[in-house]
Amino acid sequence: MKDEKGFSKKLEAKNSGSGAIAYLELESQEDEMAAVVNTILEIKDRDKDATWSDFAILVRANSHADVFNYGLSQAHIPYLYFASKGLYNKPIVLDILAWLKLLDNYHESASLFRILSLQIFGFTQKEVVNFNYWIKYKGKSLYHALAQAAGIEGIGEDTVKKSQRVVSIIEKHTRFVLEKTVKEMVLMFLEDSGYLKEITKIESAKTQEILNHLNQFYKKISDFELNTPDPSVKNFLHIMDLELRSGEEGA
Repeated sequence: MKDEKGFSKKLEAKNSGSGAIAYLELESQEDEMAAVVNTILEIKDRDKDATWSDFAILVRANSHADVFNYGLSQAHIPYLYFASKGLYNKPIVLDILAWLKLLDNYHESASLFRILSLQIFGFTQKEVVNFNYWIKYKGKSLYHALAQAAGIEGIGEDTVKKSQRVVSIIEKHTRFVLEKTVKEMVLMFLEDSGYLKEITKIESAKTQEILNHLNQFYKKISDFELNTPDPSVKNFLHIMDLELRSGEEGA
């Protein structure tokens, strides 16, 4: 079976032999969740060779996964949530997409405002607000304000230095955006901005969660680069926009 975009939804087993199929008709979502979670726990307890990664829960729509996410958390079962909507709402993914949008159009002020709010660049809320007042008064983009920060009245030397750093990275990456892959551009952003270094300062459990989201997004990028004749940043952003617009379609 294929959906309207041509993606196959057929499930294929990696192992040979027959499997056990059971059909359960339950009264509520909560009952369904409890049955699934308890079954996972029973199998895991019975089969000492089983690992948590041997289990998977498939749902037809992203919203159907919420009750299972809750049940797994309550049962202290580790899990990864693989769904575009959930993934695209994660801070690290939103930050990466904002940066890629800047490379496609560095006058994209909304994306640049998000970047300036990142702790790695050190801007205070007051500094960002001052830039916002200036661009509204002058009718310029935020990028233009950063590039001209030294000549803006009331902008201090420290703010100018931070602005120059952001502009320098944007200019450097813009020179490479047409010749490097999306994955390479993402890695450049994470390294040049200090994003990866900042992640390692966070407590270990949170770091692992962020890295899991990054790995999931990297896989999305890899699939894109392998399956499109135009693996450019611009086309990747176009595909992401289509997926985000699709909203609550199947996971």
